[in-house]
Amino acid sequence: MHALLNVIGRAVKGGHRFEANRHYAGLLTDAECAFIDVAATHCRDFLGTAMWFYQSHPFQALQCVWPDKQGTYPWDESCSTDWQVLQPLLDTP
Repeated sequence: MHALLNVIGRAVKGGHRFEANRHYAGLLTDAECAFIDVAATHCRDFLGTAMWFYQSHPFQALQCVWPDKQGTYPWDESCSTDWQVLQPLLDTP
């Protein structure tokens, strides 16, 4: 997923802005991905380097979430538990 992070970073550097609760095509080769807001309570556990960099907390952050091979996202009932474990959703405290 480092490649995906680089694609997102280049898009942001080029002026594109991503929004929570929207799906985006073109970031992954064969699937859309979505962004969700990260709850402030997850920042310390998952965004420690960003907290150090910005020297502040809380700050707004988005999590990029992608579907499994069947096209289901971790929040879908039909999504496998294994896939849900790989992508913990950070939008709820």
